[in-house]
Amino acid sequence: MTDPKAPFINNYQFVDPAEAPRGDARDLLGTYPTANQIAAAGADIGGLTHDRWVTGRLSGYIDCRLTVETPLVLGGEQTRPDRGDYATVAPFRLHGEIALPGSSLRGMISAVAEIASGSAPRILDRRELLSYRVPLRDALSAVGRIEAGPNQSLVLRPLALPTFAIDTNFEIQGWAAFRRKWERAFNSWRLKTYFGDGDGDRAYGRLRDQYTDRTATTSFELSNRFTPPSFDRPPTITADRDDKIWMETPAGRMRIKVKLSKGNRGGFVLGLWPPDDRRTGRPELPRPAGSQSARPGWVRLLERGEDTPKSKTHDLFVDAATPETPALPLDDDVLRDFKELAREAWQASEGVHPRNANRDDPDFRPRPGDLVFFDMSPDGRRVQEITYSSAWRRAARHDADDAGSHQFADVHHFFEQAERRAGRRLRPLSPATADARISRAEALFGFVADADREQPMPEAGGDGRGRAYAGRVAVDFARLEDAGAGDAVLEAPVVLRILSSPKLPSSELYFHEAGGRITDAALATSSHRPNGIKRYVHDRAVDRKPSQTDALGRRRTPGRWHSGQQDAAADDAREQKLRVTPITPETRFTFRVRFDNLDRHELELLAYALRPNASFRHKLGLGRGIGLGTVEVEPLELVLIDRIGRYTDPFTDHQSRAIAADAQDELAPDNLAKAWRDRFQRHLPETAKALEALGKPPSGGLMVMSPRTSAQPVHGEEETFKWSADNKKSNSGRRQVLGPVTGGALRTLLPDPPPLRPRDQPGPRGPQNPQRSRDRSPPDPAPERKPTALELRRKLLGR
Repeated sequence: MTDPKAPFINNYQFVDPAEAPRGDARDLLGTYPTANQIAAAGADIGGLTHDRWVTGRLSGYIDCRLTVETPLVLGGEQTRPDRGDYATVAPFRLHGEIALPGSSLRGMISAVAEIASGSAPRILDRRELLSYRVPLRDALSAVGRIEAGPNQSLVLRPLALPTFAIDTNFEIQGWAAFRRKWERAFNSWRLKTYFGDGDGDRAYGRLRDQYTDRTATTSFELSNRFTPPSFDRPPTITADRDDKIWMETPAGRMRIKVKLSKGNRGGFVLGLWPPDDRRTGRPELPRPAGSQSARPGWVRLLERGEDTPKSKTHDLFVDAATPETPALPLDDDVLRDFKELAREAWQASEGVHPRNANRDDPDFRPRPGDLVFFDMSPDGRRVQEITYSSAWRRAARHDADDAGSHQFADVHHFFEQAERRAGRRLRPLSPATADARISRAEALFGFVADADREQPMPEAGGDGRGRAYAGRVAVDFARLEDAGAGDAVLEAPVVLRILSSPKLPSSELYFHEAGGRITDAALATSSHRPNGIKRYVHDRAVDRKPSQTDALGRRRTPGRWHSGQQDAAADDAREQKLRVTPITPETRFTFRVRFDNLDRHELELLAYALRPNASFRHKLGLGRGIGLGTVEVEPLELVLIDRIGRYTDPFTDHQSRAIAADAQDELAPDNLAKAWRDRFQRHLPETAKALEALGKPPSGGLMVMSPRTSAQPVHGEEETFKWSADNKKSNSGRRQVLGPVTGGALRTLLPDPPPLRPRDQPGPRGPQNPQRSRDRSPPDPAPERKPTALELRRKLLGR
């Protein structure tokens, strides 16, 4: 039985492409023209040309065999018979027969060639926004209200201070930094008031009926009026014998809501408790405003739903602004960030989130009356972020060379930073890289330049030709080696597990911090490096089970790709799953790889990409992350064709030369692959170790799986996000990161955060909102001896 707390091998790993080549690596990297030069030269580009065969270059084809080792799914059409059923992926067919598309095979081969030649990846996800959910420890908690400003501008009126940390003496941690950051926005200690005890309360239900929109256009009130203390000094906080904590004010004391930290580390002041209702003796609920003597304000209710945190039992009342409350301008970049994140959430949720977005404005501009959470710059001079919810999403940042200049980062920005270490281009071709030389893999397999959103690819010479190149390698369809096998190679239909796991930009799995540190730094190009090129891990050979048969005599291979629920009527997650008909293991296909005008080094790379070594296996098709798609490729024969001779002297014999893969010939595919392998290992040894380690099933007793906690079943389908969520909540000394493969050893993870190392033991935290490392100030010195739990309890009770 598997130990639920045992380490596991993550089902995908990364090859770091930024290794600097050793020695003169021109024989590995090649020396090619730039994309702009190719576009300008037209056909006159030497061996890269497609309009003729070039003397001294090699043309021909390599015949290969592909053997399926774990069930293979390469789908054709996807259909859903009805909304109550699973979507069904039909097997790919060519003229009615089971086959494999050449485009999929070409992508599989070229992905290996890119890594093995130190080339830039030809395809690199460049979504419009690289954003991530903010951890709760970094959530924003200051509340403000959007108002109309002069000249159609928007301003923010601060209403409530953020959560702040106190030590065991009830004194604010990092008071100087906290005051510097917030005193311009707040002239007094204005705190949120927490109220409500859930939907089951009848009066609370009536309040929710009166509250129809999350935009603060309806005023509410509480009965008591109070004067908050001035912000010029820290407030006085005390505890009484009834275990209640109070803040002293000029008009009397107010009971405050405090969350105590574990381990005698002080706590956090969240806000105020509501006053007691004199009629019922229970905490008062806000009511629509109407009394001149009452305390006016705004209500913010959390919309209840399946994604509402279970710990969420209270909503917020914030006092209305006073004449002394400043109106803070909102810079264009703050509004731009807000709108971009709102648009991304809207598109990703198909119009569900954010629920309180301005849906009448396609630009998602916030409306006057919106209640938002916000953050100030460390010096307190400007609003630097607004969000609809406290733990919303945050965009990765590209920290430019000039300090203080920050823009959204996409994947290309992170790879641009890696180029400095590699000494070569690692981004796909785009307007920003069109003057860089094309890579060897691009010269073989072609490219289509990736146009920026802001900067389209310019035309060459005004004739409309863009930056694209067809390449000189083509891959045919793969056909069954046993032409008469037909549909006998198909297994019984099976419903796959949900194809989900932490995705980009999950910082602990796709990025790592420079220097190997693990801190609370926000995701930015200045602090984080990309792990590299993603590769899926093969299942261990010992985990592979022979095919069985179902009740109808159809084969079915057991494996971790099977969903635990195969009945759509009983499956609440049916819209997230697929029913497929896999190709069974041991099925063989043959296909042909055609090439034209290659030089010797290019042909060596092509042979290596097909079969780096005898134990190397590729991944192909759907479900690679859950164990499907392990295949072996064997070159059988290389045929060289004298294209020039064939057309100049069609009657001469021996215009083709066939060489078996293992022949004693320097141009035999096995020898070509070995020549490139030696070159690869000489110039990029760490990259070579990583690629070849990922090309074989891992040995040893560790399982290959998606991240899970020890409380979750192995290969479970429920709450697949939980490992990542728990990891983000952990102290930085316990947080795990995947990182790239190093030393040829696959990276492992633990189901649960590891114990703290002595040097990572926590001390008092700094000021609220520590999400940006540059915002931090040194915490106040810890006392020589921390009080015991009993001593803290006595302190709170005033004994």
